[in-house]
Amino acid sequence: GYEEQRADLFYQLALNELKVGNITNAEKYVLKLKGSPVTFINNVEAILFYLKGEYNLALDRLNTLIKIRLNKIKYDDLVLTANYILRVQILNSLNEYKEAYDQALQLYKMHKPTKKEDHLIFGRIYVQMARSELGLGNLDKASDHINKAIAILLTNENKEDKGAKFSENPDLAGGYVVRGDIYSILGEYDKAIKSYREAQGIYLYLYKDNIKNIAQVSYLYTQGAKAACKIKDLYHYKCFGEPQVKEFGKEHHNTIAMFEYCKDYNMDLWQEEN
Repeated sequence: GYEEQRADLFYQLALNELKVGNITNAEKYVLKLKGSPVTFINNVEAILFYLKGEYNLALDRLNTLIKIRLNKIKYDDLVLTANYILRVQILNSLNEYKEAYDQALQLYKMHKPTKKEDHLIFGRIYVQMARSELGLGNLDKASDHINKAIAILLTNENKEDKGAKFSENPDLAGGYVVRGDIYSILGEYDKAIKSYREAQGIYLYLYKDNIKNIAQVSYLYTQGAKAACKIKDLYHYKCFGEPQVKEFGKEHHNTIAMFEYCKDYNMDLWQEEN
């Protein structure tokens, strides 16, 4: 049983590293997993590729994993919850909003018969539903779901608070990003920036020095910078734009997009604040 225990150990170590965004260490453990159960490898690599922003590779690994698992369990088995949530996140990141919404709705129906509406899982599901609905142009539904999601996630944060000063919940951070995107579409840029800053605080506390590895953080920085440029808020442009350049580089596609967007509003990241 040694090999099985060894594989499980490296699998858990890899997952722990991914939770804090340590891509380098996680990749080392993935190498040690070669020859281990394919479900271990596919799950770790799906999460790894998602965090790196390699969404097509992430979806390929995850679909393979789910297909293997469905040979032994039913499609609505609650054991698949984490896999399905990750699948929704990946599909939303690929702008496959209809398929993402259908997957989120399936998750909701799986949990609805046995859980109260304020259960943590519904907070996580509603974040992804809101992202899908926003992508599909259903702004009212997206707003309703993101407000419910954040309320549920915050309530659960308070229940589990053990003296922590800051949240480490990436689902809550993702919720604030969606809310920020909704406010941006509505033209309420001050509210959008406030929401993006909430997300930024969570990501900083969760990932610390590993924040430069996380594609979702780069997306946040870019969206925050654009909202700031729209209302010529140089202070917040720097709050988002400077770490985007520092952590992801000038040649990163989001950095280039940010500069192109803000140039149209005559915003210069390097100018002095008045």
